[in-house]
Amino acid sequence: SFCTLLARRIDLRSDRPKSSPCGVRRVNELPGNEGSGRDFAQLSREPSLCLNSRRVMSSSAPPTAAAAAQAPTSKKPDDTSAFKQQRMPAWQPVMSPTWVIGIFIILGIIFVPIGVVVIVSSDAIIEVKERYDHLQACSGRAGCSHRIPINIPEDMEPPVLMYYQLDNFYQNHRRYAKSRSDLQLSGSLPSADDMSDCDPLLRPGQYKGIGSTTVTLGGTETFDVGALVYNPCGLIAWSMFNDSFTLRRSGNGAVICNGSLFTATGEPVGPAQQCEKKHIAWPSDPGVKYTAPPAVQDDTTSNPPSPPKYFGHFGFSFQANMSREIDRAAANGWYLGEEGHKVPDPQDLDLMVWMRLASLSTFRKLYRRVTTKLQAGSYEVVVEDRFPVSSFKGKKYVVLTTTSWLGGKNHVLGGLYIATGIICVLLGLAFLAKHLTTPRRVGL
Repeated sequence: SFCTLLARRIDLRSDRPKSSPCGVRRVNELPGNEGSGRDFAQLSREPSLCLNSRRVMSSSAPPTAAAAAQAPTSKKPDDTSAFKQQRMPAWQPVMSPTWVIGIFIILGIIFVPIGVVVIVSSDAIIEVKERYDHLQACSGRAGCSHRIPINIPEDMEPPVLMYYQLDNFYQNHRRYAKSRSDLQLSGSLPSADDMSDCDPLLRPGQYKGIGSTTVTLGGTETFDVGALVYNPCGLIAWSMFNDSFTLRRSGNGAVICNGSLFTATGEPVGPAQQCEKKHIAWPSDPGVKYTAPPAVQDDTTSNPPSPPKYFGHFGFSFQANMSREIDRAAANGWYLGEEGHKVPDPQDLDLMVWMRLASLSTFRKLYRRVTTKLQAGSYEVVVEDRFPVSSFKGKKYVVLTTTSWLGGKNHVLGGLYIATGIICVLLGLAFLAKHLTTPRRVGL
């Protein structure tokens, strides 16, 4: 029989690995024959065993539904999807030496003129910057006043932007950047736990270590200020830049812009000004990210709801007993324990500008926009200096500048374009010389 012939062939070629005859498992692997020790030679004497093994294999039951569900699913992507099988039509260029050389030279020819245009546009911007923190040592929150002469070499067309610049002030410090409550700034009433990042400038007196103390509201109601919270809370609002600037002509002293004669929301106060505060913040900030809390928005009287929730600038009718520090702070909207240091208004556009944190230690922030032409000549800026910088070895500047279609004065971008273009041209010429002296066939 076939099984007998196959068994004899296996015995004659014993040097090869023994495989199962008839395409089935070995005899001692069949059900009921485990450990029997019978070898393939027995198949020659028991041909029916080979047939029985076929029956064992063929009679195995098909897998049940439960077994099929437990079987691992294939991770092979769908063969019908050209995208999954990466058979999408694509253009695969062959980067021959001619192509590489041409691309480098073309990029260089494009980048160099772009850099020249950027630098020319930047040179057309007129910028005047003067440092003033070193002029006089100011002490206390009352500060002091400086007169800074400024000479404008050319006519400055509107809008002329007035900035203040700080050096060595790290707004990007993680602890400083987290010290705020966006929920509170947007007008919500979050719990103290939700404003824990504001510590230790969350509650009045917390930073100065002032214990529980009371203040009188409206002359009748007394309450503990430790139950209130600052609005806005946190270190960023506490450290808000509060110097003010007045720009005027040197000859006749005509005031062009008095930056302090504006309300928090940018409405001018007093005589007409030739500058504006309205558009110094991003359009998404006023009324969206920054707004007064609902308890103050809904209050139509001069008194706040009872009991009040905030300690600050909202005009609460506190009983002002000027012999007590707590009453002076409450009546004037100061930080408790820091006489003269006002709590900012969350609707103040200057606060919104300040809370757009800078990524570098030297930065500028927009103060006002001058809407009239500044002719070449002599001017002066009167500075009310209240922001101390000596503790962190900082510097303060006032800046007047125009803008171009690329923004402010900056030669870095143009220089990068020119440098990149020159490098591309040099690489293209180097590859060309190499190709001409020692050419190589593509693909070799």
